[in-house]
Amino acid sequence: MLPVIEYSSFIWGLRLFDQISKIQNNVMRSFLGVVRNAPIVTLIGDMGWAPISIITKLSCSRFWRRLSNISHDRFNYGIFTESYRLAENGNKN
Repeated sequence: MLPVIEYSSFIWGLRLFDQISKIQNNVMRSFLGVVRNAPIVTLIGDMGWAPISIITKLSCSRFWRRLSNISHDRFNYGIFTESYRLAENGNKN
């Protein structure tokens, strides 16, 4: 289930989405068969999963590193550098 939630999380950026955290919490409760008021920290520890906020930050940093190391002759690199330039100038992209 975790890879499904994590899929393309780098596109979300560093914003936190409560709905995704709630989905992760409900899935953990279902897998472990615990009651609704079980502590989230305990669920995360028992499942061995990281919170979705940490997973998203890791995914963003991996994607950034991948884009930074891309070959300069690729089309993707041109899009990346133009988007980065626009973001530095205050444009939202």
